[in-house]
Amino acid sequence: MPAGGKCVFNPQWLTENDYRNWLQSVKGERHNALCKVCNRKFSLASMGVAALKSHIKCSRHQTLSKNISSLNPISSFVTPATNTTTQASKDGNQTEEVQSGQSPSLHNLSYLSKSIADAEILWSFKCVESHCSAHSNIGMNELFRKMFCDSQIAEGYTLSESKYRYVTTFGLGPHFAKKLLWDVQKSPAHTFLFDESLNAELQSKQMDVHVRYWCNETDRVQSRYLTSLFMVHGKAENLLHHYKEATKEFDASKTWHIGMDGPNVNLAFDRELKKIRAELNLPSLVELGTCGLHSVHRAFQTGAKATNWDLDNYLKKEYKLFKDSPARREDYVTYTGVDMFPSKFCNHR
Repeated sequence: MPAGGKCVFNPQWLTENDYRNWLQSVKGERHNALCKVCNRKFSLASMGVAALKSHIKCSRHQTLSKNISSLNPISSFVTPATNTTTQASKDGNQTEEVQSGQSPSLHNLSYLSKSIADAEILWSFKCVESHCSAHSNIGMNELFRKMFCDSQIAEGYTLSESKYRYVTTFGLGPHFAKKLLWDVQKSPAHTFLFDESLNAELQSKQMDVHVRYWCNETDRVQSRYLTSLFMVHGKAENLLHHYKEATKEFDASKTWHIGMDGPNVNLAFDRELKKIRAELNLPSLVELGTCGLHSVHRAFQTGAKATNWDLDNYLKKEYKLFKDSPARREDYVTYTGVDMFPSKFCNHR
């Protein structure tokens, strides 16, 4: 073996049975080799052919080789068709029919693959619509095969938990996001609506953005969820930054209004946004005020406090009186004939 780690790739290895099915040279790197099974490059400089023998023995290579050898060839999915051809004899007077193998058609295979893909997409739609988790897809492949044992589609159905996540996140999700973008771009004008609240699971503020526009397909106003953004601080500059991120692909000149609730931080956001639009010579936004519910809630709260009736404590205790108490509920219905009970009261709303 040459000293100093100077071993190079030997093209003769590609003719040997032990190496030719998985070994490949690396262009411009004669001291390295590539394993097509592992999709991994390794060095030959120090060990030479011993590096090949060592790579064959590694567990990853052996496992992947077994998996590849267990796969069915594409010919197992199609049946070679035969056709009858007429061949003239040498003397030109007699003909004979010759059975010859025709190139196998992939029509049946492609149709089956499309049907399987359609089934997986439809089931993904069902899971999303029913709020099923990705974990719920574990074992569904085997269940469908047993339920529909005579179906080739069920036999080829392979929507696992990880594949479901991939289909919805990188397939269906971007598709419908682009479709929404196209629909909004066709509309003469649109409105964005946003609200931020605490996400207890992630322990960060979640800003949900919706878009309202005129849909040409349905000839009506549509309100659609656009995206959610997460932030730690909820200051006006933070809201403005995330708003720009959420709406960067939309035509700002068609934005007529921004819908939001009424905290002071949102009013500061509104002032900053108007300044930016004025600098960019964009049309002024339609002034419709902030969320009216907040004004109504605050007016009721002020009036309730002015009466000194302590209504908030009364309504809270009225709810707790019947909460988790079947006996009280039954007695209440028996004596009053009313089966409606107090709802939970929120003193700041």
